[in-house]
Amino acid sequence: MNVCIVSSKESILELVKKKLSRTDKVLYRIKENRGRDISAFLVACKDLFFEYEYVCFLHDKKEKHDRYKSFLAKWEESIWDNLILNEYMCKNILFVLKNHSEIGLLVPPEPMSDIKTFGGGSDWKKNNKENTEQVLKKVLGKEIVIDDSKRSLATGTVFWARTNALTKLLSFHWRYIDFPPEPLADDGTISHAIERSLPYFAADAGYTTRVIMSAGYVENELQRKDDFLSELMELNRREFGIYNLSFLRCFDRKKEEIETFCKGKNIYIYGAGERGEDAFSFLKYVVRIEPNGFIDRNKAGEKKHGLEIKALQEVKDEKNVGIIVSVGVLLMEEVKQILTVNGIHDFVLFSDSDINN
Repeated sequence: MNVCIVSSKESILELVKKKLSRTDKVLYRIKENRGRDISAFLVACKDLFFEYEYVCFLHDKKEKHDRYKSFLAKWEESIWDNLILNEYMCKNILFVLKNHSEIGLLVPPEPMSDIKTFGGGSDWKKNNKENTEQVLKKVLGKEIVIDDSKRSLATGTVFWARTNALTKLLSFHWRYIDFPPEPLADDGTISHAIERSLPYFAADAGYTTRVIMSAGYVENELQRKDDFLSELMELNRREFGIYNLSFLRCFDRKKEEIETFCKGKNIYIYGAGERGEDAFSFLKYVVRIEPNGFIDRNKAGEKKHGLEIKALQEVKDEKNVGIIVSVGVLLMEEVKQILTVNGIHDFVLFSDSDINN
């Protein structure tokens, strides 16, 4: 296994030479200060890719904005922990590539971050989709249509590759002048398009792209995701009454259902407990109406959010009453029966079940 270190500064290469204890299998390449990691890959070192069956390519990252430094630290963790954590990791990756001939590219995951944008194609913004399609057409000579509802598998230009999977990209006559000069824009350049194009070149060559993670990284990342989702759902519940993922998935139709139900009615929330709190938040901050009060026989006479809590008998004879039932799932059927027995049929369930009931 050989190593090639690339930089646009001789001083950095000299510093690395002094730091390394052995240099018999280390190559050094100087490059122009243009194109960053992409030109290192496609110009300065492209000849090396043709000498090996498998290659690992990675690079450092630098961030000048304080807001993104925590994200950068997570990216560095993802790169090093998932690509060259230790000798065992490298041997295991090579074993996977040798024994799974369908795999052409192994990439680390984009890490969790407070600033990460979620949703399908958020990494195709700033013309990245169009630019990537242009790169693919330029190199492959044919149209490749990108589904921008899905995130790109490859961002960051760090990977293990079966070099045959990238032959067409590497064989293209790339020059430093093909890349914009410094300072490089944060997004939307040909460099950002090329990094996103890698899985498509692999697919064109008949190979798949897989995400690779070490066991330790998986454990840490799952915990981060769990913490993040818990925080996100708690925020949604507190602010909007969205109390679980099922309710979030039927959010639009539930909003439409309750908006329609509330028109021209004096609205009461049946249930003044935790679920009643959810319904109040949903009505106030999503539907944008203020309910007339709550119904809860055990808390009648009290107040919640400045609204009276009444017994059912106090409101059953009011005109134009609409009731939103917001109790725990085990009580839902019981409350429906109570309302029916009392001759009240104009109610809706604040529930994630199919509408309606």
